[in-house]
Amino acid sequence: MTSFSRRRREELFASIARGKGGAAGALLDSAVLAKAQSRLEALKPMATADIGTGIDRIRRLAEEQATPEEIFATAHAIKGLAGTYGFASVGMVAGAIRVYAENPPPGFEPDWSLLQLLTHTMARLFADPGATPEALAAMCREAVAKVMAREGREIPEGAL
Repeated sequence: MTSFSRRRREELFASIARGKGGAAGALLDSAVLAKAQSRLEALKPMATADIGTGIDRIRRLAEEQATPEEIFATAHAIKGLAGTYGFASVGMVAGAIRVYAENPPPGFEPDWSLLQLLTHTMARLFADPGATPEALAAMCREAVAKVMAREGREIPEGAL
């Protein structure tokens, strides 16, 4: 980075910090928020298509019992997109898949039945997002907890 661009960046940050409310004030400016919301809305069709494609990919891989790393990475991406674009229930199930993927023991072989159950649940919620979040969270937690207990693992506190 050149000293000119570094100086410009520092000046920009300093001007933001001097503004009313500092950096948080700049981020909470109604015009900035409106512009950000508009950009997010413009991206929603593409993000929704990406969520659907990711769910299909996970379903196919879980049915083929192949490449769990790709399943877990795709679930991570879906979780972020789902939360951003109003598919909280889909994000909750994707989060359950991610929790299951964390800290696997040596020689880990995933429980494919669990991954298939969670994937089918996620696909159904994406098609019809009317599920009760509390019931869904309980179902995901119970299913993941049972499998992880069988594997000698525990769900980290607050993970689901």
